[in-house]
Amino acid sequence: MTPKIMITNNGVHPSDRWAAMTASEICDLIQINETSASPEAIAARKAKPRLELDLADLLETFHANVQKHERELLAAHGDAHLVTPLDPSAGEVDTPQEVVAEIVKIAAKTPFGAHFALPQVQEVVRGIVDHHFALSIDIERSTWADKNPDSETAKAYRLARNDHGPRLVHLHAAAPKAA
Repeated sequence: MTPKIMITNNGVHPSDRWAAMTASEICDLIQINETSASPEAIAARKAKPRLELDLADLLETFHANVQKHERELLAAHGDAHLVTPLDPSAGEVDTPQEVVAEIVKIAAKTPFGAHFALPQVQEVVRGIVDHHFALSIDIERSTWADKNPDSETAKAYRLARNDHGPRLVHLHAAAPKAA
C-alpha cells in the first residue's frame, strides 16, 4: 500500500475524507493485471472504482460516529479524557470488526467477494479500519489539547503522545490529582 496524507490545515478531517481514505486503502488490497484483456480482468477493473465509492459511502457514517463519540467524551470529561486508553475496538461505537462485516457484505456483490471472504484479508481490512479510527480519535484529542494549551493534563498528554505515540499516552501521562 502506498502511504497517503490528508491535509486539514490545522483542523480535523471531515468524515467523508476519512471514508474516502479508508476505502482507498482497502481497495489498494485488490491487484489487477493492468495488461490483461481477459473478461475477468476487464470486469475487475470496472468493478474496483465502483467498490471504492460504495465503501466510502458505507464508511462515512462509521467515521462520523467515531468522531461524534470522541467529541462527546471530550465535552463530558474534558482534559481527563485525554489520558484514557485509545481503543477503537472498545465497543462504545461500531467496532472495526463490525465495520469489516459490512465491508465483506458489499464486496460479496463484486468480483472480489471471494478475496474479501478470506480471514487473512479481513484481518488486514480490520487493521486498516482500526488504524484510521485510532488516527481520527487521536486528532480529536490533539485538537482538544491544542485548544487548551494551559492545561497541565493537555501538556502531559502532548509530551506523552510525542514520546510514546497516541496509543500509549494513557500509560505515560496522568491527569493531575485534585488538590
